[in-house]
Amino acid sequence: MELKKTIASIEKKIKTEKDVELEKILEELKKVDENLKEEEARNQAVEEIKRKNDHIEWVNIKDV
Repeated sequence: MELKKTIASIEKKIKTEKDVELEKILEELKKVDENLKEEEARNQAVEEIKRKNDHIEWVNIKDV
């Protein structure tokens, strides 16, 4: 959440004053934000696979 606030703040500042350094920082922060989103999506997929695997194991044990 703090990252999104920082990105918004920098975008606002860039609109008022053109600063190459700020633009570079903004791009880096956006990359970090995107990487975090991808990592969260991967973690959710892994958790879903674990839940399905646990369910399959339970069904197999129940059948025995």
